[in-house]
Amino acid sequence: MESNRWRRVFGLAGLAGLAAAHAGAATILFDDGLSHTVPGDPAFTAGDAIVLGASTQLLVGITQVDGESFLSNVDVGGGPALMSAATSNTRILGGVLRGGAADAVSDGTTPTSGLVTMAGAGIETFGRLDFPFGTVTGGATLASVSPAIDRVEANGGAGIVSRPGALSRVGAIEGVGGGSARAGGASGENLAYGGASIVAEGGTRLVLPRGRFEGGSAWADNGLSSIGSATAEGGPAVSVLASAVFAINGGEFTSGAARADAGFVAGTATATSGPALRIESGARGAIYGGDFSTGVATASANAATPPVFPPAAALRVDVGDGEGAGITLIGGRFRGDGAIEIPWTPAGGSGYVQIFYADLDSTGAVDLRLAHPGVRTILWANDVAVDGVPVVGDMITATAGTITGDGFLGGPIEWTFERLNDAPLEIVAPEPAGPLFPGVVTLVALVGRRRVRGTR
Repeated sequence: MESNRWRRVFGLAGLAGLAAAHAGAATILFDDGLSHTVPGDPAFTAGDAIVLGASTQLLVGITQVDGESFLSNVDVGGGPALMSAATSNTRILGGVLRGGAADAVSDGTTPTSGLVTMAGAGIETFGRLDFPFGTVTGGATLASVSPAIDRVEANGGAGIVSRPGALSRVGAIEGVGGGSARAGGASGENLAYGGASIVAEGGTRLVLPRGRFEGGSAWADNGLSSIGSATAEGGPAVSVLASAVFAINGGEFTSGAARADAGFVAGTATATSGPALRIESGARGAIYGGDFSTGVATASANAATPPVFPPAAALRVDVGDGEGAGITLIGGRFRGDGAIEIPWTPAGGSGYVQIFYADLDSTGAVDLRLAHPGVRTILWANDVAVDGVPVVGDMITATAGTITGDGFLGGPIEWTFERLNDAPLEIVAPEPAGPLFPGVVTLVALVGRRRVRGTR
């Protein structure tokens, strides 16, 4: 699952010391328990990185904060622009924060097999983060090797990583972006993964009231080599990992573009933009609004091996063997190679996705792709029919078709769907709208909000 890759490559930050050269200004430590403002604090110069200690406060205005960048011929990781400890408090009212780049170039002598890069995050926080204005981006990465190396992997940095225990409220109207990734030259696998705009780790509380969020682009660039496969995956706009709690009230969310160019003689090219919003086991939250869409994927390969384009849904729910995910949709617009996807996973698990209202429309694709038998998809609607035939009872038994009806909190719905592995698709038919309807709407909204507040 994606989180395993994130947790593994985040550890590369500790490998930065192996780098042959690094660039960037100083790293400034504020850990005195006082309040600091940049620009304005005499210890800070534009372009410095910042580490914020426990119980210390930071206000960021119109300035630039950059993570350290590194160039190496071995595994390497870039540094974060801002890292804040538990019990710290950060407020960002402008400026640009950029994660450090991580570039690696190898001629095949060091290492002899395999090379991995991980660019730095724009912000890594264990504390409280309030970010209404400004721009933050993850670092970019380039990993270029000779055919003597059989595998190369490049990972763009995340815009924001909200670590366990953090409370992050991000409404940056200028934008939060994942870092780009480019990898190529290996005789075997060439892997490029764009960074996520936001990664909410387990134990995090994340609130997104508005803003622009875009995953980083990925380019597996092996088109000038004779052999070697190429796999590129654009970064998700938001990735919510196990046991995180979230609320999304609005904003624009787009996954990163992907391009894969395989060897011109032999090799497979695989490109996918990835989901705009990815939810894992144990994550709980509600979506009240927002526009979710996927990026563009392109690929090229030799004539005998057609490129592969795995579909990318706007919302993907991955449930493993832990506590089930619980997601409530009260609004939002979802566009992609599928609007909502709940894939089957061998680890089992359980969860639910309940839809009071959502705008689902995947041109040329299936809106609801349901394949996990332990995850309930619950549709609140009246007068539900499948392919024009009224649904009797509270379960849809058809394996594919078009659902029509009147959404509980919206207008008419018309969604295509497919069910695999007996994935449950349930109907809740509320009472017709009447004097109690406004109170029910208010109650639904409050329940979602209280779930987030109750975890503080």
